[in-house]
Amino acid sequence: MRLAMVLGLLGTTAVGASATITVEEARVIAQAHTATSLQNADVDVDETPQGRQTATFRVTQGQECIESVCVDMTRAEFEGLWRPRPEGTPTLTVNQCLAYAQAEAEAQMGDDAQNLTWGAELIVPEEVACTGKGPLVGTPPRSGLTPSCEVSVSTVNGTIIDFSDTIPEGEEPITPTVSAEDAEDIAIQATGLEGGTIVGAPELSQERGALTWFVTVHPPSGGNDWHCTVSATTGGVISVGEPEGTAPREEAKPAACPAVAPTAPPPPTRAMLPPGVGDPAEPAPTWRRAVVLPIVAVALLVCAAGGLVLLRRRR
Repeated sequence: MRLAMVLGLLGTTAVGASATITVEEARVIAQAHTATSLQNADVDVDETPQGRQTATFRVTQGQECIESVCVDMTRAEFEGLWRPRPEGTPTLTVNQCLAYAQAEAEAQMGDDAQNLTWGAELIVPEEVACTGKGPLVGTPPRSGLTPSCEVSVSTVNGTIIDFSDTIPEGEEPITPTVSAEDAEDIAIQATGLEGGTIVGAPELSQERGALTWFVTVHPPSGGNDWHCTVSATTGGVISVGEPEGTAPREEAKPAACPAVAPTAPPPPTRAMLPPGVGDPAEPAPTWRRAVVLPIVAVALLVCAAGGLVLLRRRR
């Protein structure tokens, strides 16, 4: 979990969570994961929605927070760290940022970082997100029972923006009671994408006693993939992820009711105006005066000429 998300859940008051260490003991753990002194750092202590008590140590410079380190006081373990993203022109490649991430993982995790498989993705021009995953274990194979980490690196100067790791506590693999095929059906129903295509194979993950399937569904009409997390022990839907950056899905319109582009309203006529109100106040267009007036004049001349002829015949 990215520390930025953790910080968003934290406040300033502890609410009845059970901590196994003190704030000062948490400070010692936090200090072991950063070269920045936390001696005078501000600390926020709160309870997460999962019922764990955490301590976040914030180092400020003026009014700006330049580093935060979070420690789980219930589990007595490092949670993650965060630094602001440096501004400037990107100068590092994705592979160079990946090297910084691997070095940070080795410094933070020690031997637990040795067997990680790495991937990296440029999420914005100034930041690369790197993920180190341990080998899959159990039957069927699942992630979460071996060390893993997430690292965000600045492409401007290689600063570690975000780091969090997961070090499992040696729990035994749980046998799923919901198959991958059942998880696919549940995901199709949960996303409402009947006729959609399952992308790849569902991924099984186990963390702290929770066993889940992660399923990706491609809509039948195209567009971005949807993601669904399903409990592998109960079949319950844990989350459904709508693609970011896309408009909400709409129900298909009946063929007999095609969408019609809006048109401009017609100009007002005398019949459309309230009683007692004349024509619209706008003056007649110039072209209308230029055409109508000469026609009227010619008609009058013709009539006059015809009148003279009649008078001469009567005489």
